[in-house]
Amino acid sequence: MSKLEGVCVPICTPFKNNGASIDTKAYRNNIDSLIENGVHIIAANGGTGEFPFLSFEWLESGFTAMPIQMFNWVSRPDQAFQANAAAAGAILLGMTLLMNAIAIWIRYRFRKKINW
Repeated sequence: MSKLEGVCVPICTPFKNNGASIDTKAYRNNIDSLIENGVHIIAANGGTGEFPFLSFEWLESGFTAMPIQMFNWVSRPDQAFQANAAAAGAILLGMTLLMNAIAIWIRYRFRKKINW
């Protein structure tokens, strides 16, 4: 395995004026400029946090984890998203406690049947 060496920078994603689509020309120019100036590694969307906001389809996905949704809701300025995050946190906590209680009950039941 080779060792990563050199200058590594995260690159921000430039959006068009409407904020709904990526400005691919500016993105390409930014990458070309970084390469010309000696950058070796470019981390796309690295550390900028804008990737969840490119599309809102992930909100309806069945495979999106609740903690990720909660984090994104808290980072939005609208108070309704903050309330959603608080409710999701309560539900997540309740589900964790319920699953733990069921696991304890199952363990207790099966231990009674084992002859030590």
